[in-house]
Amino acid sequence: MNKRLLIQTQLSNYDDLGVYILENDSGWNMCVNRALEMLKLDSTLKIDILVPKYDQVKTLPEELTQKYSDFDRVTFLQQQLTDHAIKTRFDFKYDDLEDLLQSHAREYTHTYLNDPCLMTNYKTLFYKSFNCEPKMITHNHFVDYPEERKVPKQVEYFWRHIEAAVRSDFNFWQCQSSMLGFFESLEKYVSSSVLNCIKSKSEEWNDGYSSAEINTPINAYELRFELPKDKIIIFVPNRVGRTNTYTNCDKFLFDYANKLYEERQDFVIVFGNPSQKIQNREICNLCKPALDLIPDTFSRNEYRYVIRNSHINIGLYNLDRFGGTAALECIDLGCLPIFLNNFEYKRLMDATDYRFRAKTDFSDIIEQTSKLIDYAKSDSYRDTDGIIRFKNDFGLRKLIYETCAFESTTKRAMQRMELL
Repeated sequence: MNKRLLIQTQLSNYDDLGVYILENDSGWNMCVNRALEMLKLDSTLKIDILVPKYDQVKTLPEELTQKYSDFDRVTFLQQQLTDHAIKTRFDFKYDDLEDLLQSHAREYTHTYLNDPCLMTNYKTLFYKSFNCEPKMITHNHFVDYPEERKVPKQVEYFWRHIEAAVRSDFNFWQCQSSMLGFFESLEKYVSSSVLNCIKSKSEEWNDGYSSAEINTPINAYELRFELPKDKIIIFVPNRVGRTNTYTNCDKFLFDYANKLYEERQDFVIVFGNPSQKIQNREICNLCKPALDLIPDTFSRNEYRYVIRNSHINIGLYNLDRFGGTAALECIDLGCLPIFLNNFEYKRLMDATDYRFRAKTDFSDIIEQTSKLIDYAKSDSYRDTDGIIRFKNDFGLRKLIYETCAFESTTKRAMQRMELL
């Protein structure tokens, strides 16, 4: 029997008008590149992907995927994303999704839900409306539990994570550190039989990246700026706020970078600021070494250009155990990181004995960054494609590819889902 897979997307990058910017959304890029690898591994697989209504997106999904020949087996299904998210009762009608899924509902052998909090909604929909029960696969990208809260206690996701983990046919987790942290918390709240049930159908599938996509050649004609070649470039890729956020990018930009700049001026900073919760110009006013490049968010082409020309990337997550997809993409393209010595960062560094690791209390961020700048000045070079590389990257790039690139991880994941 040929397989048909329904993928529910989890999107988070949108502007003040509620328009989704798919091309700069890590959830979208993960979804597309995972799907692409699945299609390569099974020439008969068909995939339907739930996307926002087309008047809610900056760029149409078809425009972003037209370069992939295998995507002729993918259908994008437009939905009003918020319509079904709040429906929890068994007897609610799901008119919007029923209409979308009606023609292929009984063909779906698997559903792949990127938001586990909606698992029961989809299970109800298929059972109640279509009298079928496809395999339910959940992927936990944003793991919330009492010891490491991501949201206020009054709206915590923890118990919905548990329900989804118990009722799903298989559970993926964004990284090993997140999965193990969740299991440690579960021991305090559920019986050993429930815990063992969840463990028996769980595995990490790194919230990784496509090595092929991040290494796509740059289109120079679409660049709106150039980067200096006479300075060490530090890239701060993740979200920025006016006060401390879970990424800690603002802490680095507005405090540590300025203090480091007082000591030395042989570096500049480029920031991603994908959510645009604070304006780029304001960031430049608050961070002396920051380059004022564009008024908005980088295009994907510009993002790849920045990484290719950067020596150092900053990853300072201390609440989210994963640490961000951008950190992996940066390493694949040659950047060396300043990571906190915790969670998934620590696992990667321990596996390679990477030495530029910062203490979890941030007390030596400036010292470690300065040391890495010195190392970059002595060890980095440009390869034949113009990408900045290091003669010795401590094996980080090889490790990242083998454990995080979808080219390396998708086959095993499909086997666990019984898609292969």
